[in-house]
Amino acid sequence: MAVDRARIAFGPEALSRFNLIIEEVSLNLVDDGLAAELVKSDEMRRKLAKRLLGFARLWWTDTQIKQLLLRTLRNQFSAARQTAAGVETGAENVKQDADNGGRCSALPWSRWV
Repeated sequence: MAVDRARIAFGPEALSRFNLIIEEVSLNLVDDGLAAELVKSDEMRRKLAKRLLGFARLWWTDTQIKQLLLRTLRNQFSAARQTAAGVETGAENVKQDADNGGRCSALPWSRWV
């Protein structure tokens, strides 16, 4: 059976560090004004853990992982607030950007993570 992706294993020390990163990111998000219930929910922790493991697999440092997680989530929540407020986020212009020299600037990089 051929495996397309290499399997990465993390030991107890790495998993402990990952838990600390998730806690730090959660605290920063609460400080940014997100509801503590949302940030501490199981769904949010799973989302953070999934992205964290994706970054850790690529050998980012702990500080870089924390910064990437915060940037990704802040961008998503900011876009959600703008959409809820009726502000155009540019998603409607993706096809136009793609037709204009292949630029897709309306898509945030966080969707690819």
